[in-house]
Amino acid sequence: MRGDMSPRSDRSIRNIPVSSIHKKRQTRFESETYEEDEQPPRRPRQKKPRGSKTFLIAAIGVAVVFGLVGLLLSTLFAGASVTVYPRTAALHATVSVSTEPNAPAGTLSYATLTITSSATTTVAASGVQHVSKEASGTITITNAYSTQSQRLIANTRFASPDGKIYRIHDSVVVPGMQGGNPGTATATVYADSTGPSYNVGATHFTIPGFKGDPQYDKIYADTDGITGGFEGDQAAVAQSDLDAAKSSMASKLQDAAKAAFKAQLPDGYLIIDNTYDFSYSDISQAPQGTDKATLSQTLTATVAVVRESDAAAAAAKQSVDGFDGSAVAFQNPSSVAISAAANTKPVGEISVTIAGATGVVWQYDKSAVKTALVGKNKSDFQNIIASFRPAITGADVTIRPFWTSTFPSDPNKITVAEGSGK
Repeated sequence: MRGDMSPRSDRSIRNIPVSSIHKKRQTRFESETYEEDEQPPRRPRQKKPRGSKTFLIAAIGVAVVFGLVGLLLSTLFAGASVTVYPRTAALHATVSVSTEPNAPAGTLSYATLTITSSATTTVAASGVQHVSKEASGTITITNAYSTQSQRLIANTRFASPDGKIYRIHDSVVVPGMQGGNPGTATATVYADSTGPSYNVGATHFTIPGFKGDPQYDKIYADTDGITGGFEGDQAAVAQSDLDAAKSSMASKLQDAAKAAFKAQLPDGYLIIDNTYDFSYSDISQAPQGTDKATLSQTLTATVAVVRESDAAAAAAKQSVDGFDGSAVAFQNPSSVAISAAANTKPVGEISVTIAGATGVVWQYDKSAVKTALVGKNKSDFQNIIASFRPAITGADVTIRPFWTSTFPSDPNKITVAEGSGK
């Protein structure tokens, strides 16, 4: 019985058969085995490396920043620098030309400047003398009648509104109208009679000689004042003292007038040397205590001036073959001297000499150059510059920033400078 109860040797737990579905089998997963009834380990998700995503975001950020910086640079620092090379030509060492007021087109024309100044001095006086003096002063004569000059002969009469007559002692030529503007000239007038009654303030004068003619209302004169008329006793001044005082005042007045002309010379004009015309009023005298007298004198000075560009064109006409009258200027205006013969009065046609000018340079409009370039492509630059010939012979350009190939749309961001030697 015991033997019957003992387990068979082949029925050990090790030898118990199992169904095929429970058979142990091995599945390889990354070098590991698992039982059928066990859950296989899940394959871990492959996560994208964080570094690559960060790099992409950073790259995009950098690209955006550089784009914004580029746009900012293009906006704030955009510009173009143009260097142009204007045409130049040498001149003869000395050129002689004729000039006249309101000269025809193509010839040299001059204008006149006039200033008035006064000086006083004190001299010794003794005794009393009776003096009769006529009033005098400067008038501005206007020609609004014709484009032709009008010559007024010596002793031409000028009448004040109350009928008093004044005369010029020297003839004067009044330029004609130019560009719709009347021509003007200055002269000194003297009262027909002595005495203070001819002393007047600002006054309008007609010319009796034109009465009944169309010129009467179109050629006239005006003054800021006529003074110096005197009749009566005054302190006596020795003739030698009077002559010395007159010479001293004249010298001071002339120097002051020349300095004033230079200070008041309009831009772009040059003075014609030796064309100063000085006209002095009679010396007026006033007592200064019992033994002195104050002497006063007024100077009216006139000088001829020419426009620099007109003088340069006149010189080029004689020095440059085939010169067509283009706008030119002296290369070094400060070295140019324009002069007439000694003691030439600025009346009518005069001959002048132009010396010291080494050359002329053709003129062009910088604003026009800028306007022509606005918004254009750099590839069009040379064709645009060619449209400014013959004044400009060549040009160079730099556009900022360097990657831009288009000129700014704002002309103020385009600079134009002149170069030489090309």
